[in-house]
Amino acid sequence: MISEVLNEQQILKCFIEKPELILKLNKNYFISKIGQDIFTVLLNLYEQKDNPIKPTIVNIISAGNKINSDINEYYISKLFNIEYDINNFNYYLQRLKEDYAKHNIEN
Repeated sequence: MISEVLNEQQILKCFIEKPELILKLNKNYFISKIGQDIFTVLLNLYEQKDNPIKPTIVNIISAGNKINSDINEYYISKLFNIEYDINNFNYYLQRLKEDYAKHNIEN
């Protein structure tokens, strides 16, 4: 479970760094509730009409609190400081999908 959460955090950080990568997902594959909600927030920020909103700590918390009160400064700051490698995005994406499938099979 810890590796699943770490992978979710790493891919979310990739979306923060390069918001256009979020379009590579056609579905919310996140397992954790907070991961699902942050993905939704990042997608909504990116899809703002004609002017995507930059995913900053303040913007994510502001939009995130409307759907999940657990999206707070502590958690988002931690997300911004997670170690990741943007070059591993495809690996993170594949792992996310595999973890999602495994989770669904187990449940």
